[in-house]
Amino acid sequence: MGLPDTLKARIDELEKRMNEFIESSETSEDEDLDDEDDDACRQEFIKILVDTCTLVREEAVKQSPHVTELVEAAEGILSEGVEYAYGGSEMFDFMPSWAHDDAAGQPLIKDNSENKLPIPSGALQELMRILRVPDPASRMKEMTPVKWKDTVKLHPKSSKLARFRPNLPTLTPTAANPIAMRVYDARCEVMSTPTSVVPIDMIISRDNACLALLAAGGYKNRSPALEYYLLDGSENHDSIENDHSIEPGLAEVAHHVAIHENRRLILIGDEYRVKSYAWAGPDGNQYKDEPLPVHTLASGNADGPINVLPNGNIIRAGRGQVAVWNMEELPTHGADGTDAIGEENEDVLEDTWRDDPDEIETSSGSIPNSHIKFTTHPDLKVDGWMPLVQPPATMLCYSDPNDCFTLDLEHEGKIVARYLGHGGIVNDLSTSSAEPQIFLTAGSDGFARLYDLRTPLPVLTFDACGELESCDAAVLAYPDGIPTVFTGTGKAEQIKLWDVRARAPVYELSTGNNQVQSLAWDSTRNFLYAATECSYMDRMGYRHDYRCVKSSHDGPQIVEVENGDNDDGYEDEDDEGDFDEERAWPKNAWHDENYFGYVFDAGNHRIYRYAFKEDPNASNLPVYGDAVVGESSSYW
Repeated sequence: MGLPDTLKARIDELEKRMNEFIESSETSEDEDLDDEDDDACRQEFIKILVDTCTLVREEAVKQSPHVTELVEAAEGILSEGVEYAYGGSEMFDFMPSWAHDDAAGQPLIKDNSENKLPIPSGALQELMRILRVPDPASRMKEMTPVKWKDTVKLHPKSSKLARFRPNLPTLTPTAANPIAMRVYDARCEVMSTPTSVVPIDMIISRDNACLALLAAGGYKNRSPALEYYLLDGSENHDSIENDHSIEPGLAEVAHHVAIHENRRLILIGDEYRVKSYAWAGPDGNQYKDEPLPVHTLASGNADGPINVLPNGNIIRAGRGQVAVWNMEELPTHGADGTDAIGEENEDVLEDTWRDDPDEIETSSGSIPNSHIKFTTHPDLKVDGWMPLVQPPATMLCYSDPNDCFTLDLEHEGKIVARYLGHGGIVNDLSTSSAEPQIFLTAGSDGFARLYDLRTPLPVLTFDACGELESCDAAVLAYPDGIPTVFTGTGKAEQIKLWDVRARAPVYELSTGNNQVQSLAWDSTRNFLYAATECSYMDRMGYRHDYRCVKSSHDGPQIVEVENGDNDDGYEDEDDEGDFDEERAWPKNAWHDENYFGYVFDAGNHRIYRYAFKEDPNASNLPVYGDAVVGESSSYW
């Protein structure tokens, strides 16, 4: 079915506007535009994207029979715009939101951060020093958030590692929702476990029995790493226990992971092969030390995301196709995990960056039993996916530059629906069995977006990062059936909770100055897990750019010198003397020591567990990191 003339004319006009804008901008690239002209240019560009979304929204509201074709045409215009915005024009580091519509009930939810300037506390202090701002101590207090002890707390047992937003609206949970109240009160015990590997991705099984962390480890983080945590009974422990780790026998760092709950398998894949590991035997007894190697699959041209279908078939995406393995027919590595599968393939050793090639298992692996060809989209490349709750053979997918869509694997990879509005690459997806029609995305443009599968535009857009950085992680939760969003940030080193129905950010959780790489929600126990990276640690394990911890909690400390030889009116903070010499703090940390109620720096990569409880033990807090001032190495 083609578009009727009226809609085709409007799409053609939008496409013409986009092409003319790009052509005009490329022609005037050498012109030196002033700030006002540059701002007008950006507004004109964003208006094209807004108008394109408005057309789609109008037709979707009318339940037009032409929505599918219209969305596909609109996607072409929007994708061209996004590629131009970040590519040739370099108009934006992070695009503003253009797919929301407050008047239509699909709003943008802002977070009015307490920071007056979007820079770390230490950088603000240094800026004032350089600019020789008069009365810097007073100015710092004006420009930085108030101390944690002066902020609102929703409950006497709210965690010291949670900071609530001021002027909160009436939140959704009530006394009739005791589990949700714990979450929204931030009544949680915060525990962590250090890890020597750099987190890449983290997933939790659908039955909440296993949490798997995909990571990079070994010398200079050149080796694949897998850690996993068995969660049954974890609610009875005050620490993250029952953890296991292995350096898989792949030749490269793996970037894709899946879990098969029924077989108790974790599958991970590098560019060439997939390996599966069992955390327990057929009788359910767990392997004590390391998981058992079970399968090796030869991926061929399928180097994308992995999944296991309800019938037990393993699938992996490639360009224009999906490779399929029938698990019932696959050979295994045997009872002790050492048997070869297929021919020995020493080619995998030739191009590896691993420093320990003797740890690479060289089985060529099992070739796919079949392929699903994308007959209508032979060049389609899927970068990430997850199965819909219903039907599970339909995959929710994303690909460059900003595409998000559902793929029906039972009908030759047909694209069922497209979802518009991303101003960059999709980084993360989240769904929940509590509401199968809803899904959440995290985007490189710094926004998280909530979608209804039945409509092509986001129903809510969360300004997770203030147009300052990429939003790398987001997860959807339903405590007591109340829709709740958690987002994780890198530069701002925090996790935020958002009340979907109240349309407001509620609080942020400390990550010990670590960047959030991935989030997972344990709906059985109402625990939030976060995989975090210490950006102040180099590949050799050394920490950089640390100073001593300020021992006072009286707020930002800049001492103005009334008399002396320092002609800029400032005293070096290291000369102030009010420091704890035993502990270190990153100079470029986003928050100062007094931002949360517990002074805490991780100093290494960590997995966090935020355990929301009715009566949490307030003393269950993470152990302070062991970074020291002046660490150094010959490598960065």
